[in-house]
Amino acid sequence: MDKAIKRKIFMFSALIGAMLFYMIFFGRKNTAVGIMIIIAAFMNLNEDLSYKPGLSFVKILGLLLVMGIVSYLNSPITILSCILTFLVVFGTTLSSYRLFRSDVYMPYLLCYFIMSANPVSLENLPLRLMALAFGAVFIVGLNIVINRDKHYNLSKETLDNLVEELRRAIDLKLEGKEVSTDSFKTAKGFYLSLYHRFEYKYFPSPKQQSVLNIIKAFQSVGYLFL
Repeated sequence: MDKAIKRKIFMFSALIGAMLFYMIFFGRKNTAVGIMIIIAAFMNLNEDLSYKPGLSFVKILGLLLVMGIVSYLNSPITILSCILTFLVVFGTTLSSYRLFRSDVYMPYLLCYFIMSANPVSLENLPLRLMALAFGAVFIVGLNIVINRDKHYNLSKETLDNLVEELRRAIDLKLEGKEVSTDSFKTAKGFYLSLYHRFEYKYFPSPKQQSVLNIIKAFQSVGYLFL
């Protein structure tokens, strides 16, 4: 069976499973919330949250709980609720980019608007917040499981590419040919991506600094051949 078909079948099964799970444990009003949680979880898989899972969980949990509380306050619709909705939309788009480094905010916004269109009473608000908290656990948990070997595979591939770049530079030098800075694209790209990835870009920890020093060493060795 084709991989694309398998992926679609798996996605469809996951959506049905989430719908039934949320319907049974969190009630019919939270069924659509479960579907949006599944969609958000799959859309966020490209960004590895296992780098700082605790911080990622707190951010996602905070975002979902704020949306749940604000959607409750939006009933009935008033000028204040419109202002709150604007703040939620703005905050969601901004926080999703900061957290995922991409524009994966649509499922979160759809989840918010679904909750606003299906408000719950104060009595049922804790159940909705529990549904959102479970969603945060699922989003981060699935991401960690899928991406648990991503750092190892990426590091091995990157180091292989760095060594290959140096090997090609040495061969060119032995042949009497010029070696340009374009010969070290992997070193440059990986060095910049590390700064992009670190939480404190200008004050890395000793462990982070050691990684930067290794990559910088590869660049320095390469520049000897220029």
